[in-house]
Amino acid sequence: MTASNHATRFRRWLPWLGALLGVVALAWVLRGLDLARFSAVVANADVRFVLMVPVIVAVEQMVRAWKWRQLLRPLRSIGTVYLFGAIMAGYLLAVIVPFGFGTVARSWLVAQREHLKLMAVLATVALDRLTDGIVFACLVPLAVLLAVFPDPIPQNTRPGASRFTVAWAAAVTALAPGTTTAPSGTMSGRSAVGLMISPRTRS
Repeated sequence: MTASNHATRFRRWLPWLGALLGVVALAWVLRGLDLARFSAVVANADVRFVLMVPVIVAVEQMVRAWKWRQLLRPLRSIGTVYLFGAIMAGYLLAVIVPFGFGTVARSWLVAQREHLKLMAVLATVALDRLTDGIVFACLVPLAVLLAVFPDPIPQNTRPGASRFTVAWAAAVTALAPGTTTAPSGTMSGRSAVGLMISPRTRS
């Protein structure tokens, strides 16, 4: 039997091997679960909300995969479903091996399958996290303004939120692109990121 036949058989069994590893990892993660208490909580829970949780999580991760697909488009057009699988595989590995290993793992899976450089794919993940941070920073003042804090002096809650919003807006204005200039002879962050994910990074 030739080496190509061995490789074909290995690829055929690879999904089943991955499923087996997933089951073993899930059993290891749930080894300390109190089944009696878990059953009691589930019995008293609203089944409608319990069934909504996996659906909402799957939709949220599918949206994340679609967003990652847009960032990877300059390198190569990759299907959203495959990126969804890579993200979920990264989450599983992150549960077993913490310290950001899941992010590197999902980037490695995409880089190996699409024959891209790992650092280029990691750069798109960094951009993905950056956009998440920007959206979160934009939602913080809204949450502060709408939240009700357990303050013994209720009239101080609203001015405090307003002062926070003013400080947040000043910080964003100071850090916004165009408000600062890079020293002569240096490369801006936007140019550096552009070079990291440019098509020339293809292998």
